[in-house]
Amino acid sequence: METKNDWMKMQLNILPTGNDDCVIRALSDCQNTVLPTLGVRAFTHHYEITVVDLSGNVIHQIVIRQNGDIEVDA
Repeated sequence: METKNDWMKMQLNILPTGNDDCVIRALSDCQNTVLPTLGVRAFTHHYEITVVDLSGNVIHQIVIRQNGDIEVDA
């Protein structure tokens, strides 16, 4: 039997934190953050995506370079 928690409504919250970065969070109906937070920053020749777990610890950092190279936790 399905309950409300099985099909919780989710929303993405995208907050600009500067001219070249933002924070993306998945929020539940109760406005609780329920998935790791993504921080995205743009630089002249690459993007950085930082993954922060629910307790506030950085768990991954991903760099996507202009030439298409991707570095994870380098």
